[in-house]
Amino acid sequence: GGGLEGGVAGSALELLERHRGDARVVLPLFKTLTLLVSNGCMDALQPPASPEPLLLVGAVQAEMRGCKDVPMMQAGASCLCALLQYRDQGVRTPCLQTLIALLCHRYPKLRRHVAEHLYVASLTLGDLCLPERGEEAISALSENDWGDEVAGLKPVRDGLYPVFGVERVAPPPKEERPGG
Repeated sequence: GGGLEGGVAGSALELLERHRGDARVVLPLFKTLTLLVSNGCMDALQPPASPEPLLLVGAVQAEMRGCKDVPMMQAGASCLCALLQYRDQGVRTPCLQTLIALLCHRYPKLRRHVAEHLYVASLTLGDLCLPERGEEAISALSENDWGDEVAGLKPVRDGLYPVFGVERVAPPPKEERPGG
């Protein structure tokens, strides 16, 4: 992508690569990206012509993989939710797969955060779910206590993949990260 937006996205990607695992850099960067994307400042970057949104999804996912820092995970999830506004399935599908998977993360605080943000995104972006399945998504996200035991939430979570029209992906193998 060109122009200022492309430069900002490129700089963000560079910073994420250079400071992987460094919460002092990554956390504010996630928050900044979330604000820029959700307020339309990156709208000029439309995939597939602009690769930056998809590259950002990959960079956010890589940062979240194996992370144990709840505020960092919440900021990453918020960033992925913001990126859902790109209607390109190449961007949306991996965002949705990651967000739905996070609904059964070991941290209840993160599960609640993701459910709330996915709920708001489902209401805001009318085309996020498959046609005729929107109500199903909204009720599943709002009527369950995502702080409950994961065992009871897994069937609900697994039922959301087809509602959003994405396949469930196997979790990546655990990898050690610098800075935990």
